[in-house]
Amino acid sequence: MGEMLKAAVYKYESMRGGDVTAVDTLLDGSTAGYTFHQSDRPASAFPLTEEYVGSVIIFENYDASDAKNAGVNLWGYPRKGAAEFIADLSLTTATARINDSTTGLYTSKITRVNDTSDGHVKKITIRDSGNGRIAKVWFDNVGYQWLYTEVYDLTTGAKIRPMIRPF
Repeated sequence: MGEMLKAAVYKYESMRGGDVTAVDTLLDGSTAGYTFHQSDRPASAFPLTEEYVGSVIIFENYDASDAKNAGVNLWGYPRKGAAEFIADLSLTTATARINDSTTGLYTSKITRVNDTSDGHVKKITIRDSGNGRIAKVWFDNVGYQWLYTEVYDLTTGAKIRPMIRPF
């Protein structure tokens, strides 16, 4: 009898270990601690293992009882080498609730800020965006050992939590 192939099923987990409540200092390529070199990788970069070939990312927004906005850059770090820009995303919170609370909402709209051909070498897919459900961004992360979500814009008072489900 032949072997059965199994698909690994992973849960969503926080990419940053908690809420982001302020914008990050941006990677600029030249300032010590913020270059693209792997040794300057932010401590909050999410570790991947070689078994992961793709990732789905969603965003939880706490203390957000109405539309809140955020801007996020996604970066990938290979085992050795420079950080690679993946995408610039604009996020908007709407009506998809995390639980029965009125102050915990998912991002329900994700759009690419720049042209869809920039950044990542493969296609980035955004699903369920703009329809009141949980918006998701999917991409191939083969070759990366860490993923970093760099928050560069955040509505005052909002708390955002990037969540990842690698597969």
